[in-house]
Amino acid sequence: MTKSQYINQSVQRAIRIMHLFSPKENELSLTEISRKTGIHKSIVFRILATLESEGWLIKNPETSKYMLGVRLLSLSGVVLEELSIRKIALPVMEELSEKTGETVVLTMSSNGGAICIEKIDSDSSVRITTQVGRHYPLHAGATGLAVLMGMPDDQIREVLNREPLEKITNKTITDPELIFEMVKEAKKDGYIISVGTVDPGVVAIGIPLNFPQQHVYFGISVTGPKYRLNEKKLQFVIEELKNAKQKILQTGIND
Repeated sequence: MTKSQYINQSVQRAIRIMHLFSPKENELSLTEISRKTGIHKSIVFRILATLESEGWLIKNPETSKYMLGVRLLSLSGVVLEELSIRKIALPVMEELSEKTGETVVLTMSSNGGAICIEKIDSDSSVRITTQVGRHYPLHAGATGLAVLMGMPDDQIREVLNREPLEKITNKTITDPELIFEMVKEAKKDGYIISVGTVDPGVVAIGIPLNFPQQHVYFGISVTGPKYRLNEKKLQFVIEELKNAKQKILQTGIND
């Protein structure tokens, strides 16, 4: 028997519904969920009622829309605790944030994108903030592109050509071939820089973190407002990022 013969359709539908929620769409109505999934409203209603009863979803009484429930935090905590790279990277990230004065983000490949698994926010009054669990696209922004850089070329092409790429801002590149060439050049330099391709006015510098014999890809990035990350500071940040990468990889290999 093939794997597809063991798949439970109800569970698969419930997972599809959970995947709809994102930082940009953190509340969805029954009608919206039915339209996005193509599943009949009566079936969606039963799935939503079950997920709500188990604490995976919460229904907003004012809007009748659904949002992710706090029950997910219990699972995310278990997963994050198991990611030893977080424990390895955290002190290095704290040092990097202190030296650069900017926000530092650690991401890993997940479900066709990148997900923030650790972050250190800048202490500056004007700063770029993020949340653990935030999803980033792989085709735009150095935070996601750093993860893409760690992949072999054939996998990069597959990711970029999987579906039409979203134009997030007017600076987002959506041509898969242009992005592939950009990443190819960035691999030679060892880092990648983005300016306003995900969040307007934000500069990010990203670098891949690849551990031997791992099939998950990681990246570390520094993000800050464009006015503060001038050319002189960018060069300083790049060098500090490279130093941070070596510290993390060395600790990981020794462990």
